[in-house]
Amino acid sequence: LYPKADLIIDSETFNLIPQSATELPPITYSVTPLNGVTCTLESYSIEYSSYLKEPIPSLALDKIPINVRIAGTEDSGSEGESVSLELYPFTTGVRELFSKSPSDISPILAKITIYYRDVNSNNGSIETYCSLFKYDSANAETEATDG
Repeated sequence: LYPKADLIIDSETFNLIPQSATELPPITYSVTPLNGVTCTLESYSIEYSSYLKEPIPSLALDKIPINVRIAGTEDSGSEGESVSLELYPFTTGVRELFSKSPSDISPILAKITIYYRDVNSNNGSIETYCSLFKYDSANAETEATDG
């Protein structure tokens, strides 16, 4: 039995609010190794649901490949250096759903699962969540003039 990579993931933004109809923000994570085991972030999946927690399976993304190496630390008892990871949960499907929906379905909740494999052949995953808001030109103009 070899030790498994232990990671922590953090983001300063959990509510993604577009500033225009075409500029859809990504979510940026900071991924930090908590022990000496190096790993590679291999893929991610996204499941979407309404704010009432009703699944929207037609929008789901499954195992989108990424290849981000997270170096473990020499001292297995200390945190390693954080790596930045940028993902785009605002897909074409989400944008189309927002534009074609006659009702206000905003926000849509996104559950993002990031899958990794460490140097000891252990597999792991981390779940994180964010809210995706529909672009609202009235709100964007108000925010622009209030600042």
